[in-house]
Parts: sequence; C-alpha cells; structure tokens
Amino acid sequence: MGRRRRRAQDSAATDPATAPRGEERADRKETKHDYKLDKTALKTELVKAKGTRLKWLAVVMGLGLACYFALSTGGGAGLLTKAKSLIGL
Repeated sequence: MGRRRRRAQDSAATDPATAPRGEERADRKETKHDYKLDKTALKTELVKAKGTRLKWLAVVMGLGLACYFALSTGGGAGLLTKAKSLIGL
C-alpha cells in the first residue's frame, strides 16, 4: 500500500493538470473552517439570548412568588388597603 501512495504522489507532482487540485482542496478546507467558526459564533449568540430570556423569566417568577406569599400570609393586607385608598375604592 505504501508503494501506491508514493506513485500517486510522484505522478501528482509531475502532472500539471492536478496542481490546481491541491488549491481546490485548500479552498474547500478554508471554507469548511470558516463555516464551523460561523456556526460556533451563532451557537454562542443563541446561548446568550436564551440565558438572558431565562434570567428575566426567573426574575418575574420570583416577583410573582414574593407577591403571592405576601398576600397569602396577610402581611399584604395593609398594602392592599393602602392601594385601594390611593385608587379611591
């Protein structure tokens, strides 16, 4: 198998028709590398966006739970009466 490989390399080096083939491979390799970098950058951006969204979701849920516990324990009753007096109810 080693002999075939040597013969293929020797013939490729002497044949001018296959010279651009190496350049094509280099271009394809570079294109593939750029695609992978772009894909990684997009995935990173997506993860950041999801993290931001989940952060705000957690903040809203925390505020909702805090309001629920404040109102259900009776500690928020005074706040409700003050809010009603401000509104005029």
